[in-house]
Amino acid sequence: MSLDKRTTRSVVIRALLGDLLIAVTKYVAAIFSGSAAILAEAIHSSSDTVNQFLLLLGYNLSTKKDASKFPFGRGREQFSGHSWWRSLYSAYRVYSLLLKVL
Repeated sequence: MSLDKRTTRSVVIRALLGDLLIAVTKYVAAIFSGSAAILAEAIHSSSDTVNQFLLLLGYNLSTKKDASKFPFGRGREQFSGHSWWRSLYSAYRVYSLLLKVL
């Protein structure tokens, strides 16, 4: 692994951990303060954390070497990203509906 690849991965991991720490801190603050604004910020920070996770996942998939198991490449993996976004969007819609009901 070259220095650039290690540096890129390291930066993404650090950003992921930083966003996770910020999100947890905001959730704790929202619980103690009861503030809806802080809760909204915590949810926003959680989405930043998920974004960093997906960035790390994409980076790891992009640096994989083609194995003998996949002699023609990993072409079908392009559709897995669509599944992730569809799942995240569905979770968002369920969350939105629950907020309206409660």
